Amino acid sequence: MRKLFLPFLLCVGMLSASAQNKKILKLKIAQPAELQVTATGNPEYKGDSTKLAVTGGTPDYSFTWGNEVVTTDSTSYDVTVTDANNCTASTTIKITATPIEEIPVRLRVYPNPATDVIYVPLEGSGKVMTIALLNVKGQLISSKIVKGEEAASVVALSLNGVAPGTYFVRVTGNGKPITHSVIIK
Repeated sequence: MRKLFLPFLLCVGMLSASAQNKKILKLKIAQPAELQVTATGNPEYKGDSTKLAVTGGTPDYSFTWGNEVVTTDSTSYDVTVTDANNCTASTTIKITATPIEEIPVRLRVYPNPATDVIYVPLEGSGKVMTIALLNVKGQLISSKIVKGEEAASVVALSLNGVAPGTYFVRVTGNGKPITHSVIIK
């Protein structure tokens, strides 16, 4: 049996053709598997990865992203894959927002100016927070990690060994920093 290469698209089904030597040639044209696209990994993206898997159809594939739908807690995207024969398949990927723990919008530091100690009232509801003392160049002078009940109280930060000058107190909770200036005498 000889294989025949046909450099053009043919429809699915049976094809009959006659050649110059009057032999009848019958070809059976097979259909590729149905084109399918699926989101693998985590179709409701929550910090992990989401990947698209394409099966069936005829390569090469093109991808069209569209129909962005935004709600208060998520965003959905439609993805349409088109193969070399212009067959299409679609899926939706939903990206769910993860709430960020709130830290106080207004940071208070007292006394200001200070000499020996500064106090930072926190409203972290028991979450893990970092208090950092930075110089005007942004260099870390000292820091303290607070968690549990301490993150929902007034935290004292010692100024022993800190030279007089202008500094910044930065409080970070869940990666969201808030900064306040303080003068040390």
